Amino acid sequence: QAKRMVVRPNPNTGRFTISFSDPLVAESWYSVYDATGKLLYQRPLPAGKGTEEVDLSRYGKGTYVIKCTDRDGVYHERVVVE
Repeated sequence: QAKRMVVRPNPNTGRFTISFSDPLVAESWYSVYDATGKLLYQRPLPAGKGTEEVDLSRYGKGTYVIKCTDRDGVYHERVVVE
């Protein structure tokens, strides 16, 4: 199965783009978690969206997990901010 979402660049300095393999067919959302599993924030993703710009630079260096939830399931991508 093709990856539903790709983070580029990764690793990065805190700014990156999430690309979705198919434009989102329904209202979805993504969540950002830190290395301890604490939820930092959630954002909605409107239907038809193909990419999302993310800026984690204010949270500092470390490993984060992006979780995207849509009607087909939940997808995780690990992001390294250096």
